[in-house]
Amino acid sequence: MSFGAEYTLYELLFKNLDISDNAAYFMLQEKFPISGYNDILKELGCSNMILRGSSKFGNATARETLLLWNQIYKYSL
Repeated sequence: MSFGAEYTLYELLFKNLDISDNAAYFMLQEKFPISGYNDILKELGCSNMILRGSSKFGNATARETLLLWNQIYKYSL
């Protein structure tokens, strides 16, 4: 898209989760505090995925990915 394009939250989430769009991921990180994201990951037991320092990406095990996607699915219901 062109520079300065605006998206809805739904569009950003879709781009991030469905097509793994890193630009959408970064836009979501700018909009929502990383601390809240990290708090959710801690509650789910996904300590490897926690964002630290200047790192924009965490590490994920297969187990942690399953826990997170399961939570996303439950929320969608």
